[in-house]
Amino acid sequence: MVIKILTDRPEKYAFVGLLSGDRVESCSSTMDLADEEADILIADPDLMEKDSTAAAYIRRRNSSGRISIISSPERKKSLFRELKAAGLVNPEEKSNGKDHTAEKDPELYQGEDPAGMGRRPSFRRRIGVIGLSEMASAGFVTMLLAEELASQSVEDGSLVTVFSPENDYFYQALKLGRSFEGREFRDIEEVMEERSEYGSERYEDRLINLSDGISWATGGSQKKGKSSTDGWLSMIDWIEGNHVICCCSPDQFRRELRHADQYLDVLLVIADPFPSSLEKESVCLEMVRSSGLPVVYVVSHMNDFVKKEMIQACLGTDEIIYLPSVDPAAVCEAEYSGLNPYRIDRIRRLTMPSVCGMIEKLDQITGRSL
Repeated sequence: MVIKILTDRPEKYAFVGLLSGDRVESCSSTMDLADEEADILIADPDLMEKDSTAAAYIRRRNSSGRISIISSPERKKSLFRELKAAGLVNPEEKSNGKDHTAEKDPELYQGEDPAGMGRRPSFRRRIGVIGLSEMASAGFVTMLLAEELASQSVEDGSLVTVFSPENDYFYQALKLGRSFEGREFRDIEEVMEERSEYGSERYEDRLINLSDGISWATGGSQKKGKSSTDGWLSMIDWIEGNHVICCCSPDQFRRELRHADQYLDVLLVIADPFPSSLEKESVCLEMVRSSGLPVVYVVSHMNDFVKKEMIQACLGTDEIIYLPSVDPAAVCEAEYSGLNPYRIDRIRRLTMPSVCGMIEKLDQITGRSL
């Protein structure tokens, strides 16, 4: 099997050779690339941004179903996982002097012995995710972000929690009711009720619906008509998690606006690029800004027809992360399978640079990365 790297800085990809031996070749442009010889192509996103021919080439290759990985050399963890998924990394091998195959702490992820949490880091950040419109796909972005954070957390044993009261989207999309093999899914609103009634402070009660390194502290399918409950945001400080991702609607956020800066550290604001939506999003945008929280802007459903100048003018910034438009068939495949969309190869490969970009921005704002 031959791996080729399309980059103008091959020295920074040297660690790939340590994983794959002499099967690795570097090319600085598509002119030097004999595609028929490349079983797997690693593309440097910085080169793609500078070279439109390279970007178009990668799109054609992806559409043909051939294996391509788009990852900058600075994102070693993500690139390592992609190579491992393609069967190119022996589980016993190490990269850059660091073991990338450490397994998750069973005590942390299974909740079998909550007292023995010695490896768990103390760092904790609370990320609000808000879609400026229904079309913005805030829930979809939340699932991608949670899965990438969970993948990066394999080494340090940190816990990712999706906190979304009053919202059964994740329950439905991921078929969470059948995901726990004998364990019952616990609706977060019911957990909140029990805590209010019995005052439980047991650690194990804070680990809600653990599955593959993610705690799904969300609503279930059986709602009790108790929506629009004030004070739900304060529950964040009780729910366990090193990365707590709070996905909420604009209406939910508006009810808790006066407490937002007390319970959240940063906002991930998702907009869609359709002009009809952008014109309506200005009121919600002003509410978000009035919270006083630092904001990371993400524009979903990006395609070649979107005018970035218009997006920047509407959002009032050019510091924007653009998430490519995803094939609806791939999203359907994920939902019918009950999988996080990020586990579908063509979705992960397409969105990984943007999702990792979100994490880098969050790291910068919160002042620390795990």
